[in-house]
Amino acid sequence: MRAAIAALPAGLIGGPIAAEYVRVHLFSLFVPALIGLVATWLAGQASYRSGLGAWPVVTAGAVAGVLGTALGFRLYPHGPHDPLKPLSEVGLPYLCTVGGAVLWSLLLRPPSRRAEG
Repeated sequence: MRAAIAALPAGLIGGPIAAEYVRVHLFSLFVPALIGLVATWLAGQASYRSGLGAWPVVTAGAVAGVLGTALGFRLYPHGPHDPLKPLSEVGLPYLCTVGGAVLWSLLLRPPSRRAEG
């Protein structure tokens, strides 16, 4: 629960930032990936002492990142988009958000504290 609460601000702050980059070729993919990465990093920082495994942290970060990316589609300055369609336009940014969350688990995750005893 702590990881999910800690990840939400990244989605809430990242949503308006992502709204500025809807339909901007590379940034429309890079910004959602960065939102997923930051949300998962915040979730990992909040759950580090509890020794929570990587996948619950990645799930919390990915969900917060996807919500932030959906908020970005709704806040798009040239008319709000539906966050669910057209799938050809919104699907890849969502995948990049989840990819950013998974990237945290592969590259940036600190070692588990359970082993330190």
